[in-house]
Amino acid sequence: MRRWEILVLAAALLAGGCATLSEGECLTADWYRIGLEDANRGHDLGRLDSHRDACLEHGIRPDANAYAGGHRDGLESFCTARRGYSYGREGSYYRQTCPVELEPEFLDGYRLGSEIHRAEQELNTLRNEINELEDDLEDAADDDERRQLRREIDELDERRRYLRRHIDRLESQADLW
Repeated sequence: MRRWEILVLAAALLAGGCATLSEGECLTADWYRIGLEDANRGHDLGRLDSHRDACLEHGIRPDANAYAGGHRDGLESFCTARRGYSYGREGSYYRQTCPVELEPEFLDGYRLGSEIHRAEQELNTLRNEINELEDDLEDAADDDERRQLRREIDELDERRRYLRRHIDRLESQADLW
């Protein structure tokens, strides 16, 4: 096989791997349900284009009206403060999918969840840094080095305690929903 043939075959395999729906899924699709599920995952209406591309390969055309109806209904349950909080807490990227009238509530939760997510990431980084410094402390050559390492550990540990309290305060705000 020539090099260009291998590249074409590889591209075709990769493109096939990106399909949002299989042939069987396209054949039995409940487009309302698919729209509902996509909205609940935070996808915008543009996701239908990906489904359309996948299904057209098999000669199947999606029911855009049913999909849009399911998507609209799915946004009603997705665009809430509680779901925004969960979405942000997972570290998910918000794609501005909520309608204008529902977006403020969603964003309140999303911002809070995102802030907790960032704080938890920083907390994990601090734990790793502290562990590394504690390992260095065991191998320290002299008392001066041990004192310096202990000071660094204490500073990081203070930041770690602050972040834990900060996360607790933020989580108590989420309890209001």
